[in-house]
Parts: sequence; C-alpha cells; structure tokens
Amino acid sequence: MVSRMCLMSLSEADFLRLLPRAIAPFNFSLGSNTVEVTVGEGVAHIAFQPRPAHVLASLSLPVLQVDIRFDNLDEAAGKAFLYRFDQAFHRGGG
Repeated sequence: MVSRMCLMSLSEADFLRLLPRAIAPFNFSLGSNTVEVTVGEGVAHIAFQPRPAHVLASLSLPVLQVDIRFDNLDEAAGKAFLYRFDQAFHRGGG
C-alpha cells in the first residue's frame, strides 16, 4: 500500500484553499483536520496538523504535517494520486 507523510511549508488555510485542485476530480468530505477522498473504489485518508513554525532570523514559515494513506487502492492508483497531489502544491523556485 502506498502512503506518505510530509511536512509542508504552508498554513492550514492555504492547504484547504489549494486542496480542491490537488484532489480534483475526486469527491471528498472534510472533517476536523482530516479529509476523505473517494478514488474509484478506494479511499485516500488525509490527516493534517499544524506544527511549530520554522523561524529563520525575522522570517517565520508555517509548517503543516500531512499524512496520506490509502484503503482499497492499488499501488498504481495511489502513486498517480500522490503525483497529482504533489504537483498541485509544488511551488517554483530557483
């Protein structure tokens, strides 16, 4: 089974604002710090929790821990879901 835990440098509000694009075209339900996404016959369970900010001198960066696990979803579909999810939150930089 494919699963993922990551730390994202964004606020909970930004995560929720960008989430629909990250999981489109799938239907989802939002709970308290959780999201359940129907992916075909399976479900992606996304849990998110704010963590202490990273502070660098006068700069403070928000941190959100995001855990994704799948039920009844094959590895290829799980990897495809994670790829799309990652791309939606990807920020350019140099």
